[in-house]
Amino acid sequence: QNHPEWSLSQLTTLVASFPASYRASVSPEDAVRDIDLLAGLGGRERDLRFDRSHGRLVHCTIAKRGDDMTLSSLLPQFHDLGAVVLDQRPYTLDAERGRSGAVLVENLHLYNLGLELPAELDADGLARVRDALLATWAGITESDTLSALLVSAGFTWWEVSVVRAYCRCLVQLDRRFALQPVLDIVVAEPALAHTLVEWFDARLSPYGGPSHADADSDADADADSGAGGG
Repeated sequence: QNHPEWSLSQLTTLVASFPASYRASVSPEDAVRDIDLLAGLGGRERDLRFDRSHGRLVHCTIAKRGDDMTLSSLLPQFHDLGAVVLDQRPYTLDAERGRSGAVLVENLHLYNLGLELPAELDADGLARVRDALLATWAGITESDTLSALLVSAGFTWWEVSVVRAYCRCLVQLDRRFALQPVLDIVVAEPALAHTLVEWFDARLSPYGGPSHADADSDADADADSGAGGG
């Protein structure tokens, strides 16, 4: 059992709460992984998992506690990545079919999304995108046109934040420039974005190197705590 804090009766309650539409469309193997995702939420509001399908096609599963989400609230973040949402299947766990005094399932939701990314990503690339989405939902970073660099340039969300800061400084220092055209130019020229990050690493990085491992570790801890309240 991956979640010893859950009793067998609690997990049974969780399983019984899935609607009939979910049972009819999701394989037992994927259902086990979805249960693991939901049970692993703990005090957090959201978590997600990416599964590679074929080429640029990926499957994204989002687990959420609390209020329901609409596709319109998800589209901007995936659009910023350059991804196309091909299909969405939302599921709300049915409290009436699985009520237990020890576990509350009426505010749990699953969203299965089919995505087409602008480029094929390996497991590490999908992990970077996952970290960026969690950081955005936790309020640690932002989502905008530059998020496309997560895919095209292989950046982490921290590196995207560095480039974003440079772009905003340029616009503030020289009023001839507007922000959106500057962002568009940087996204179209990933080599320029890499140069900005390398310059930051060499001159200003508080972490002393290009890996940003310390920054990512700090952010992961913040996302775990921040996602529970946002």
